[in-house]
Amino acid sequence: MFDILGKLNEAKKKAEEVKLRLEKIEFSSTSGSVKVTVNGNRKVLSIELLDDTLTSTTKIQLQDNIKIAVNEAMDNAGSSAEAEMAAITRGMLPGM
Repeated sequence: MFDILGKLNEAKKKAEEVKLRLEKIEFSSTSGSVKVTVNGNRKVLSIELLDDTLTSTTKIQLQDNIKIAVNEAMDNAGSSAEAEMAAITRGMLPGM
Protein backbone atom coordinates (compact mmCIF):
# COMPACT_ATOMS: atom_id res chain seq x y z
CA MET A 1 0.00 0.00 0.00
CA PHE A 2 2.75 2.45 0.95
CA ASP A 3 4.68 1.45 -2.17
CA ILE A 4 1.72 2.48 -4.34
CA LEU A 5 1.42 5.84 -2.54
CA GLY A 6 5.12 6.43 -3.03
CA LYS A 7 4.82 5.66 -6.71
CA LEU A 8 1.82 7.99 -7.03
CA ASN A 9 3.76 10.82 -5.36
CA GLU A 10 6.71 10.15 -7.64
CA ALA A 11 4.43 10.20 -10.68
CA LYS A 12 2.89 13.50 -9.53
CA LYS A 13 6.34 15.06 -9.13
CA LYS A 14 7.43 13.86 -12.55
CA ALA A 15 4.16 15.10 -14.08
CA GLU A 16 4.89 18.59 -12.73
CA GLU A 17 8.40 18.43 -14.21
CA VAL A 18 6.93 17.44 -17.58
CA LYS A 19 4.42 20.28 -17.39
CA LEU A 20 7.25 22.77 -16.85
CA ARG A 21 9.21 21.34 -19.80
CA LEU A 22 6.13 21.44 -22.04
CA GLU A 23 5.61 25.11 -21.16
CA LYS A 24 8.86 25.86 -23.05
CA ILE A 25 8.10 23.82 -26.19
CA GLU A 26 6.24 25.52 -29.04
CA PHE A 27 4.16 23.98 -31.83
CA SER A 28 2.88 25.84 -34.87
CA SER A 29 0.45 25.13 -37.66
CA THR A 30 -0.48 27.19 -40.68
CA SER A 31 -3.75 27.01 -42.59
CA GLY A 32 -4.15 29.36 -45.49
CA SER A 33 -3.12 32.79 -44.24
CA VAL A 34 -3.32 32.01 -40.51
CA LYS A 35 -0.51 30.73 -38.30
CA VAL A 36 -1.22 29.54 -34.74
CA THR A 37 1.45 28.77 -32.14
CA VAL A 38 0.76 26.87 -28.91
CA ASN A 39 2.97 25.49 -26.16
CA GLY A 40 3.17 21.87 -25.06
CA ASN A 41 0.52 22.52 -22.42
CA ARG A 42 -1.95 23.39 -25.21
CA LYS A 43 -2.02 27.12 -24.47
CA VAL A 44 -2.38 29.31 -27.56
CA LEU A 45 0.63 31.63 -27.62
CA SER A 46 -0.15 33.54 -30.79
CA ILE A 47 -2.42 33.77 -33.81
CA GLU A 48 -0.75 35.50 -36.74
CA LEU A 49 -2.53 36.74 -39.86
CA LEU A 50 -0.03 36.39 -42.70
CA ASP A 51 0.45 38.96 -45.47
CA ASP A 52 -2.65 40.81 -46.70
CA THR A 53 -5.10 38.47 -45.03
CA LEU A 54 -7.86 40.94 -44.34
CA THR A 55 -8.07 42.17 -47.91
CA SER A 56 -7.72 38.80 -49.64
CA THR A 57 -9.70 36.51 -47.35
CA THR A 58 -13.38 36.64 -46.58
CA LYS A 59 -14.55 36.53 -42.98
CA ILE A 60 -15.86 32.97 -43.29
CA GLN A 61 -12.62 31.71 -44.84
CA LEU A 62 -10.58 33.43 -42.13
CA GLN A 63 -12.68 31.84 -39.39
CA ASP A 64 -12.28 28.41 -40.96
CA ASN A 65 -8.52 28.88 -41.31
CA ILE A 66 -8.16 29.91 -37.67
CA LYS A 67 -10.14 26.89 -36.50
CA ILE A 68 -8.13 24.47 -38.64
CA ALA A 69 -4.77 25.94 -37.60
CA VAL A 70 -5.67 25.96 -33.88
CA ASN A 71 -6.88 22.36 -34.00
CA GLU A 72 -3.76 21.16 -35.83
CA ALA A 73 -1.42 22.94 -33.41
CA MET A 74 -3.35 21.56 -30.42
CA ASP A 75 -3.20 18.04 -31.86
CA ASN A 76 0.58 18.34 -32.25
CA ALA A 77 1.00 19.61 -28.68
CA GLY A 78 -1.37 16.98 -27.31
CA SER A 79 0.53 14.14 -28.93
CA SER A 80 3.77 15.35 -27.37
CA ALA A 81 2.19 15.78 -23.94
CA GLU A 82 0.66 12.30 -24.05
CA ALA A 83 3.99 10.74 -25.04
CA GLU A 84 5.78 12.55 -22.20
CA MET A 85 3.20 11.45 -19.63
CA ALA A 86 3.23 7.86 -20.87
CA ALA A 87 7.01 7.78 -20.58
CA ILE A 88 7.01 8.79 -16.91
CA THR A 89 4.23 6.44 -15.85
CA ARG A 90 5.41 3.40 -17.82
CA GLY A 91 6.46 0.74 -15.38
CA MET A 92 5.61 2.79 -12.28
CA LEU A 93 2.09 1.49 -11.78
CA PRO A 94 1.96 -2.09 -13.04
CA GLY A 95 -1.52 -3.39 -13.65
CA MET A 96 -3.13 0.05 -13.78
